[in-house]
Amino acid sequence: MFAKSLLSSFCFLAVAVLQVSADGCSQDNGYYYCNQASEVEFKGVGFSSSYNKVTSMNPESCECTSTPQSFGGALAPFDEELSFHFRGPVQLKRFAVYYPDSDNALSSLKKRSNHNHKKAVANEGGALKKRDDPAEITSTVYETILRTAYINADGSPATSAPEAFPASTVTGNGPAPTSSSSSSSSLGSNGLSISAPNEIGKGLAASSFVTSSTSAPPTSASSASSAPTSSPSSSGSSDWVRSSYYDSESSTSDNIVFMNNMGGTAGSGVWSYCFGNSISYAAANGVDGASSPQVLADTMLKSDKEVSIWSANKCDGDDCGYYLSGIPAYHGFSGTKVVLMEFNMPHDDSTNFINDMPAIWALNAQVPRTLQYGKRECSCWDSGCGEFDIFEVLNAGNEKMVSTIHSKQGSQNGAGGGGGSSDYFTRPTGSTMIGAVVFDTSSSAVYVIDVTKNGVNFDQTYSASDVAGWLKSGSTVVQLS
Repeated sequence: MFAKSLLSSFCFLAVAVLQVSADGCSQDNGYYYCNQASEVEFKGVGFSSSYNKVTSMNPESCECTSTPQSFGGALAPFDEELSFHFRGPVQLKRFAVYYPDSDNALSSLKKRSNHNHKKAVANEGGALKKRDDPAEITSTVYETILRTAYINADGSPATSAPEAFPASTVTGNGPAPTSSSSSSSSLGSNGLSISAPNEIGKGLAASSFVTSSTSAPPTSASSASSAPTSSPSSSGSSDWVRSSYYDSESSTSDNIVFMNNMGGTAGSGVWSYCFGNSISYAAANGVDGASSPQVLADTMLKSDKEVSIWSANKCDGDDCGYYLSGIPAYHGFSGTKVVLMEFNMPHDDSTNFINDMPAIWALNAQVPRTLQYGKRECSCWDSGCGEFDIFEVLNAGNEKMVSTIHSKQGSQNGAGGGGGSSDYFTRPTGSTMIGAVVFDTSSSAVYVIDVTKNGVNFDQTYSASDVAGWLKSGSTVVQLS
């Protein structure tokens, strides 16, 4: 990653600014945080549009071409293949992906989504009830309003909008790197690459948004909980079936491939002056490259180190679309699914640009298969193919994690889009946390849930009622338009 001193000399950073009116919210390093959450529900996810699908990449001329790719429907574009990314400091203990094996799997979740969420109103005297008020269960509803604010690299407010981010600049004729490096955008000892905003650092730049939140008590017992009114009596059935699994302590890996961005350094992937390091197989330590698939060790990734998870299903012919020649190309995880992950995020003493800012996120799998870090026209990210920040720490050392969807849904004049929550999950710095992410195409909803206390043990199958039982009362709701 780039040092702040370099950034301050030639660019601004666009950041998401949260402005909230709910009682109990506070500002921390430029971000507003409200209530501790155990679930954030994104409703109305999916719209019709297009993004620029890369069709060629020339490592000699540094040129990339693309063509418009239309998409639409429930969860779109997040119904497409996703890769899952983990940035340190983080220790991933277990990971699993489940797919529905019966109609019960979806019907139970759909009942939950169809349950009315009451829009909050002010209480007597204008005060807003806190969600943790012991007297009664409340819910928080966020409406996304787009606005962009800018800060300089030192954190001070910018007085004007920045110039457009410059394209990658290539200088020098040094050899391809042979040593470990956490920056996949390195272009040689004299090279410099400035790339799309999300590549400066997770949480420092992306679709900008403002959220206004209100919270009020439910009007009746039926609205006090957003859980389904009934669940299928299918406990013990295989409504959800595990397709991929990883356990660090037993070194177990089934239908999973670990990647990082060390292409061209250890026998897999490629390196070029134009595009830097591609994705590659990750070594067991998660930091170095490898020549073949390795099982990630029971290890702690330090700040600024990143590993990604893919299925073990290799791309064949054009079934993955275009991808950079020479990379190990695999399919991601698409459609309706449940993703479980157990992890902790202890503090570390790194002095990197994004030190002590762990994050877990999902990318449209086309992005890392072309260029995750580099020229914006060489991936579909900038044109809106989708990024989902699942658990993200926005500034160094913070112990709050937020969830944000980045897409062009709801954008104004092509700018901004997506949405996020000022309610937060508590970062697990000691014991591990188990998070569940449910991508439900039947109700156009995505749920991010802390299931640490739900007795989840990454079983081979789960019933519909099991998964529906993870959904929380009084969840935070982010309504996308």
